[in-house]
Amino acid sequence: MLDCPALDAPSPTEQKGDDRSAAETIGHTASGVAERRSETYAPRDKRLVTMLLLARLETATRDGLARIRNVSTGGAMVETSLALMAGEPIRLETRDLLFDGRIAWSKDGRAGIEFSGPADVTALMHPAASGRANYVVRAPRLLTECTVRLQSHGFFCSATLLDISARGGRLLLDRPLSIDGGITITIPGLDPQQAAVRWVKGEEAGVTLLSPIPFAKLDGWLQDTAVRFNAREPGKAQS
Repeated sequence: MLDCPALDAPSPTEQKGDDRSAAETIGHTASGVAERRSETYAPRDKRLVTMLLLARLETATRDGLARIRNVSTGGAMVETSLALMAGEPIRLETRDLLFDGRIAWSKDGRAGIEFSGPADVTALMHPAASGRANYVVRAPRLLTECTVRLQSHGFFCSATLLDISARGGRLLLDRPLSIDGGITITIPGLDPQQAAVRWVKGEEAGVTLLSPIPFAKLDGWLQDTAVRFNAREPGKAQS
C-alpha cells in the first residue's frame, strides 16, 4: 500500500480568510468592469431627447427642410437632403426658435449639429412650460416666390406664393378672397391642393391646406429653385 501524505484541510479561520480575499478580488474586478462600462456607455448629454420634429435648415447659400431626430443642450442630429460639409455654419429654425451652430458630421442624409451655445430644450419641447403659453405649434415656413393658380367657386385667378409649409402658405393676391372660403391651389410641380382661406390683410392672404404635403415631396420641390422662385425677377438674389 502506498504511503501517501494526507492533504491538510484548511482551518475554518483560513477558509474564511480565503473567502474574504476571493470576494474582495471579485468585488474589485466587478467594480473595475462597472467603471469601464460606465465610461464606455455614459451618455454625452443627460438631456438628450429623441423626437421627430420638422425644422428649416439654413446655410450661407441655401435652405431646406430637416427632421430633427434627437436634440440635447449641445447639439442635434437631423435628417436632410441638403449636401452639407463638416465645419459648415448653419442655422436651425423650428417652433419660432433659432439655433446657430456648425455641422459636426454628415453622412447618408443625416447630419450632426454642434450648437454655438447651450440650447433650451425645455422651450423647444414644452413651449407652455417655458413661458410661451400662447404659442401655436406650426410647421416651418420657407420663403418662395412662385406663381400659382387659384380656383374658387368656378373662377380662376393667379397669385404669388410667398412662403410655404407642409400645411399652408402665404399668398400675394391678384383679386380678393373671402375668409374661410374654400379654394383649390395649384402649385407647379405639386398636386392640386384643397385649402381654406384663414386670413386676409390687404393684398395678402394665409391659407391652410386640408391635407399636408408629404415631407419628401415638399423637400424635393424646395430644392428645385427654378420652380420655387419662378416669379422672381431675373438676377434677383435669394433672400
